[in-house]
Amino acid sequence: MTARLRCPSRYSVPQADDGVLLQRFGETRDEAAFTAIVKRHGRFVLGVCRRILRDGTLAEDAFQAVFLVLARRHEVAAKSISLAGWLFCTARRVSFAARRSEMRRRRREHVASVHPTPVSKPEWDDLLLVVDEELAKLPEENRVALIECYFRDRTQDEAARELGWSLSTLRRRLERGRELLKARLTRRDATLCGGLFASLLASSNAVAVPSELQLSAGRESEASPIALKLASGGAIVNWPAFAILLVFGLAVAGAAWPRHEVVRADPGPVAARPEPARAIAGRILFPPDRELPERREILPTDEFVKDAECCFRGGRRLYFENAFVEPNTRGVANAVAWLRPDSDDPGERMPNAVRTLPVERVVNVVELQFVPLITAARVGDSIRFVNAAPMATNVKYDAMPRGPGIGFGSFNVLLAANGGFANAPGSLVRGAAPDSFASTIYPWMKGRVWAFDHPYFAVADAEGRFAISNVPPGPWRLVVWHEEFGTFARRLAASDSELGSVPFELRSP
Repeated sequence: MTARLRCPSRYSVPQADDGVLLQRFGETRDEAAFTAIVKRHGRFVLGVCRRILRDGTLAEDAFQAVFLVLARRHEVAAKSISLAGWLFCTARRVSFAARRSEMRRRRREHVASVHPTPVSKPEWDDLLLVVDEELAKLPEENRVALIECYFRDRTQDEAARELGWSLSTLRRRLERGRELLKARLTRRDATLCGGLFASLLASSNAVAVPSELQLSAGRESEASPIALKLASGGAIVNWPAFAILLVFGLAVAGAAWPRHEVVRADPGPVAARPEPARAIAGRILFPPDRELPERREILPTDEFVKDAECCFRGGRRLYFENAFVEPNTRGVANAVAWLRPDSDDPGERMPNAVRTLPVERVVNVVELQFVPLITAARVGDSIRFVNAAPMATNVKYDAMPRGPGIGFGSFNVLLAANGGFANAPGSLVRGAAPDSFASTIYPWMKGRVWAFDHPYFAVADAEGRFAISNVPPGPWRLVVWHEEFGTFARRLAASDSELGSVPFELRSP
């Protein structure tokens, strides 16, 4: 379905937030609301496209495609935590698709790669590209907090109001995001001081969006053919050349094919089209009829606390995070959700799971907590522990008899302060139960590791939300596990996708 824009409305929209603008556009196709969104986010989106593509013309095509996708899928964008975060991910996906198509075209046509002179210095673009790559790997709530406060240059009050979070929640997620990003950049030898980082981010929005590009964004009739193709998710094909090759190939095949008498047979019943894959998403909630578990705070006077002066410096507050339930939504954080075939055999494996290359899973020490608290991985993945805190700590990893770390066993390593790291001495195997790890120096620091032989799993975020993508058709059971609350399973209907609220059943399956 094409998105058509109506004439501008008479009321002013610049001060409205993104959610209101998207709602106005969705209800009336109001062009003024959409143009306000483009003006608000255009520099940021164009900067992302230019850093990936390094070609001004192709970046403008990708820019158009991003806002065409927004116009077509505004309802999906409105459900995201942050429109800026949604546009960031969409811009990266569209730009990488454009780059792949352009590389294929150049290989076919043997065109030399020539790029126009970039607006900013290449080293700035390279450094920003690294920041973009590592930013995309962060948990969504940390990523959008950084985007709102740094890339969009908003105050913390404004960002909290836009995201619908309390100021304390924003500050917690922003601080954790900074530490995670710093740790990831350090691993890539891209350490930045505060002033240099601010200058770098300022340059990311220095690319002005041409006025004609702003006004044409979201208009199907004014988009280039390349932008329309990118917005539709297809590859860019040189159709004249492709048609010539196709006709020539069919002619050669027809001349060489042996001629036989055609015998028409009953084709039989037409096979039904296979059902498409789907995404399954929902929110895991603590039961409404049960009292919320108390979030236990760690106090400087607790007997197990060492170096209290350092641990609580600057008013830092620490908690046991293993049973956190978001008090406003009752969302259960750090629950692991996965799918298994709908049978009475809990050990039955997922059929035809596509194999992928091993991934290095990183567990960071941030604000004297392991982040993430729960690491879900695939068989063959590895684990690296990185200490971003200014104090040394250790990791004591206990491989359970049925856990994923049984391939390398238990170990105990020291992590030096400010970037010290250690790798687990082997790859993960399939685990029927999670492994555990902890710091014996700061005993409230604990974590778990699960490993699956399929990709259909997720870890619930701080508000209990989870999403499992590309689920093949078939009867499945959703299994949910939490360290403190236990495990339960639920049958899924063939049409289930948006599960909504999934109350946590405090029992075994």
